[in-house]
Amino acid sequence: MGIQIYLSEERLVALFIVLSFLITFVCTRVYTRLARTRNWGSGHAGGIHVHHMVVGIVFILVSGWAALALDPGTPWTYVLGIFFGAGAALTLDEFALWLHLKDVYWMEEGRASIDAVILAFMLGTVVALGITPVGIDDSAGADVLAVSIALAVVASFVSILKGKYYMGIIGLFIPVIAYVAAVRLARPRSAWAHWRYTDNEKKMTKAVARDVKRRARKIRVRDFLGGTPNLKSPQA
Repeated sequence: MGIQIYLSEERLVALFIVLSFLITFVCTRVYTRLARTRNWGSGHAGGIHVHHMVVGIVFILVSGWAALALDPGTPWTYVLGIFFGAGAALTLDEFALWLHLKDVYWMEEGRASIDAVILAFMLGTVVALGITPVGIDDSAGADVLAVSIALAVVASFVSILKGKYYMGIIGLFIPVIAYVAAVRLARPRSAWAHWRYTDNEKKMTKAVARDVKRRARKIRVRDFLGGTPNLKSPQA
């Protein structure tokens, strides 16, 4: 049972979306980090601060409407894909703002935007590469297909219960990732740990020790991608 990876004409739009998403996110974060350190300020219209997610929403709405309502065909679908990817990056880069309904871009809560961008990029990449869900193709027999789907879904579900959300979601496309996550220790604040480790001090202690190291790595990655946030959050 292998992972089917292929690029075809039908996947090119998805590839353009992913590439424009990545490039736009990188450029946006470079600019915002420079603006933060050099006090460049930000865009305003009529005295109102215009967040870049507003531009992103416009890009998504216009490109989505044009692709669905006009069906322009190539090469315009590639152009629309580029605008859609750019709009998605601009919007998800400020995911934490529309999640908390306040400007937390440079606050601790703002790190949620980095998580959203990473997850979107991972999902977009597997789609662009043509990786099929549960890692098999239609040539597999019905019995094999049913068992493979069931195992992948169960492993992904267990992974999510264990607090490993990225691995659980991506595991639906690459099952081996979900299998690995499902058999390893759960995160100490996960539903699985609350259910299974409450009366097992040894496992809970080990899970906490691993989580401390994992969180430290995650913070370093977030800070590298998005910049170090301020420690205090604004008052609601």
